[in-house]
Amino acid sequence: MKKTLITLTIMLAAAALVAVFSCPAMAAVSGPCVDCHTMHNSQNGDPMATDLAGTPTEDTFGHLTRSSCIGCHKGPTVGGAPDVMMTYDDPDEDVSAGGSFAVWTDSTDDAKIHNVQDMYGLTITTDLQNNTASGVPGLGTDFANMNNLSGGSPDPQKLTCAGAWGCHGVINNASLTTSDAGIRGFHHGSDAYRYLKIEGAAGNDVIGKGSGDWEAGTGGATSTNHNVYSASTTVGINKLCANCHPDFHDMTDTYSGTYPGGSWIRHPTDNTFANTATNAGWDLSSVTTNYKQNPFAFTDISQATTTDAYSAQTTSAAVSCLSCHRAHGTPYADLLRFPYDGQDAGSAVSQGCLGCHYKQRG
Repeated sequence: MKKTLITLTIMLAAAALVAVFSCPAMAAVSGPCVDCHTMHNSQNGDPMATDLAGTPTEDTFGHLTRSSCIGCHKGPTVGGAPDVMMTYDDPDEDVSAGGSFAVWTDSTDDAKIHNVQDMYGLTITTDLQNNTASGVPGLGTDFANMNNLSGGSPDPQKLTCAGAWGCHGVINNASLTTSDAGIRGFHHGSDAYRYLKIEGAAGNDVIGKGSGDWEAGTGGATSTNHNVYSASTTVGINKLCANCHPDFHDMTDTYSGTYPGGSWIRHPTDNTFANTATNAGWDLSSVTTNYKQNPFAFTDISQATTTDAYSAQTTSAAVSCLSCHRAHGTPYADLLRFPYDGQDAGSAVSQGCLGCHYKQRG
């Protein structure tokens, strides 16, 4: 009887572990609460909060956190959080999927960095923090499209990591003007890929599957360690980017005439390779998935994992915004993954534009 109870206990414990580690909520942060929070910002007379340089500060942060978004995601990070301020000189080094805000600290060109005001006080120039949403490429004049906010054309806004004018957390609520307010609670469990949402309402979590180390392993993304992006037209990564860059998404803004008899006037997103190949005469067997230089999105990611090479030959493969760009920063203009001026037709280059447009290679 005792042996049976022991066996049953082990089986139940194993089942519990399987349930816990297979639950989507396991994307939540784990570890000691004190790594992220301080009750009174005081311990033995010393402050527990830290500024962007990691120096103890009397300043306090919302929701009892010990630092700001950048403060926690700046090396050395808190609890192994992804480092969005990592420094490196070669984009072929261990670069995380979003790139870095600080890797090009000598640059005064905001075309290479997504200028987010949370970075104020770092080595990036103040000019980059003062740019507003009025200068967003592909925004046009329709400010009502920005983050799906309603009420006409608001004053130009500065971008934040999260909140109404950010990318993470709740973004469809004009009252959530700070990153702290927008991201509240997400670290303790959210089904949203990378805590990204199309709108603030439930059911609009961005779909995706994330690399366990944010693609920051040896050499960056590989066929066995990579993100998987969704090309869903409603909750895919492209739709998220379209919150602020609506002119670069949707057939109305990117295609002239009736498809397929018309013409592309802007580069397509969410258009599957199979569909394009049928109309352009491509041989998809000549296009391979490069998870670091030209990652594809997929209209169906149900069979894809972060540890296998999901073939571009499927009818599900599609171009995404992230096939060409990184979200945080790169050494190249327009946050590109590659130098645009290095794309020469007739050359042997097999990444960037020529990564997909293989017929233009030499």
